[in-house]
Amino acid sequence: MGTDYMPGEGIVTGIENIVDIISDDNKEAIIKAIREWHGTDEERSEFFKDLADDITTDDLKAKLIAHCEVSGEAARYEGSCHLTHVDSDDLCELWNALSEASGTDLPYIEEVRVFDSYRKHADCPIGEASFIFSEGDLYERTLNSGGEFLSELCGGYLNEVTWTDVSY
Repeated sequence: MGTDYMPGEGIVTGIENIVDIISDDNKEAIIKAIREWHGTDEERSEFFKDLADDITTDDLKAKLIAHCEVSGEAARYEGSCHLTHVDSDDLCELWNALSEASGTDLPYIEEVRVFDSYRKHADCPIGEASFIFSEGDLYERTLNSGGEFLSELCGGYLNEVTWTDVSY
């Protein structure tokens, strides 16, 4: 009997930022990627079945934003928020495909998640689709002179850790 805690970390942003990888220049490639993605599963295809070739870029963005709609309620401890139209793994798969099709430098999306607990997810956006990126995919870190010295003392390896303290 006990409580397990698993810390998580990453760079988080919402659909309102991610959707800006879509432009007039790459709209056709994005539509093609959506059709390839949604065509693999009947449930997926329901949301995008009426996607027209002549859709405007703004309307396409609005449709993709709507696809990330969240249902349920956030709460102090255990909320019931969830994506309405798709599960988080499929949404992550779709947006990684759209990123590739866009020709932009958007890094790999590690996870799409809906945070729904004010207590457990204090610094996270609550009740919305959160696109999570690995810090290692976004930052290049180099050691300063003190870090290089400590690295030498430690045999060339610095043990960087994260932890969560729990008190009862």
